[in-house]
Amino acid sequence: MPLTPAEIHNIEFAKASLGKRGYDEEQVDALLDEVSTEMIRLLEENDRLQRHLPSVSAPPEVDNSAATAEFSALNAELDRARRACAQAESNARRMHGLLDEARRAAAARPAPAHPADNSEAMLSMAQRTADDHLRHAHEESNALITEARERSERTTDEARKLAGDIEQNARRHHQEAAAELGTKRAGLLREIDEMTEFIENYRHALRDHVTRQGQLLDGTAVEQVRV
Repeated sequence: MPLTPAEIHNIEFAKASLGKRGYDEEQVDALLDEVSTEMIRLLEENDRLQRHLPSVSAPPEVDNSAATAEFSALNAELDRARRACAQAESNARRMHGLLDEARRAAAARPAPAHPADNSEAMLSMAQRTADDHLRHAHEESNALITEARERSERTTDEARKLAGDIEQNARRHHQEAAAELGTKRAGLLREIDEMTEFIENYRHALRDHVTRQGQLLDGTAVEQVRV
């Protein structure tokens, strides 16, 4: 059973009898105090590492809030572009409809007395203008939507790559930190085991020494009685 610092501190050895050689009592006590203090430090460090290990045992969480916010902003921009293009197309179609109504109304009216009347030419020009507006609206809407979609795709790819890099780095740092803590903890446990083994051996050595000294003293006393 492993020794505790308190047990090491409270170890008591039998004092050598008068005239018998043995270890210096003050030196033994000083060594036991030093060993007890060192074991307390090692155990406290081990406890600290044990408390810290759970914090690195779970996979790290990756913060993708910045990439998500940028992606959401681009999606909103794409929606605004689509609405603006739809509005432009609606306005062009409305103008086209008004021109059709004007053309039908002009056709229903009686023919003008003067052939020089250029109302039909004006309607044709207006019609061409409306057609041009409608075509430009289509082209502009397609260009805006294409640009917004391409920007959204680029940003999405960049955000995914950035998130992947962040997660990879976080996992690597997490693994390195966990490995370092595990190594430190293993080293401390090894030191504690070595210290405990040293104390056990030291205690047995002292006990054997005291026993041998007692046996020698008893043998000397018997010889003196025989003489």
